[in-house]
Amino acid sequence: MGITQRMALSMIRGDTFTMPFEIENLTTTIDEIYFSCRTAFGASNYVFQVKMTTTSENGEVTDQGDGKYLVRVAPVATENLMPGQYVYDLQIDYGDDVLTPLIGTLKIDYGVTEGE
Repeated sequence: MGITQRMALSMIRGDTFTMPFEIENLTTTIDEIYFSCRTAFGASNYVFQVKMTTTSENGEVTDQGDGKYLVRVAPVATENLMPGQYVYDLQIDYGDDVLTPLIGTLKIDYGVTEGE
């Protein structure tokens, strides 16, 4: 742990978004994992945020065992957003340490089936 990667993600507005990830050689207990989305870096408000320790209507981060986790963003979190480009990060807290292994853009598109 300790390396930050940039990754562009995309999803359809109002669809469920899932992202599995793995922490290799995990030797400590994770206190919290956050998947946070904002309109821009430095924006004060979240568009949405999901966490490991709290399930909300927006989704959750779940521990799948053996260092594997799953981010799930529920449809309600994005169904009323304007399509466009947002920013996100994945932050992991454990003990006194905070790591952000993943950061980037989240493109939200219109769906074809539902239209605009």
